[in-house]
Amino acid sequence: MTTQQAQTITILVDAAVIGTPSPAWKPVITAFTPVMIIGHHYKISGKQINGLSQACCYGDDAQMATNYPLARFTNNATGTVSYFRTFDFSTLAVATGPAVHRTLVEIPSSTIPGGYKIQIIANGIASDPVDANIVPAAPAIAVNPAGRLAFRYCLQRAAIPDY
Repeated sequence: MTTQQAQTITILVDAAVIGTPSPAWKPVITAFTPVMIIGHHYKISGKQINGLSQACCYGDDAQMATNYPLARFTNNATGTVSYFRTFDFSTLAVATGPAVHRTLVEIPSSTIPGGYKIQIIANGIASDPVDANIVPAAPAIAVNPAGRLAFRYCLQRAAIPDY
């Protein structure tokens, strides 16, 4: 994988050169939020989300480990592929087998609302996609302040009357 100044990511995917991964190596998404709001972050849980190895280990410098999940979002309407920031990993352990781990993914403010396919990628191996919908804002919650609401709160063992 290489990057260029134009924020473009190039990934080598020629199976004749790199071979094909075993299906058992794929990350598996086990839980996620199916409706996400632009500008927020969400937990994605799964198995093998950190891959099977750190992928790079040589010499004493330039060891760029790949044992963290990438989040690929593909817009259903346009086919546009975006990689969103992942952070706050529950572990960076590799080859964790059936253990479920999690990461947070941030939905950037520049995201176009709509339907998306989400995949988690570990060591260059993508999970099966799951469907999600990204919306511009959370729906408002209507409250009728004129209605009789009963709020109770205990403060130093003294009850506050209903309002």
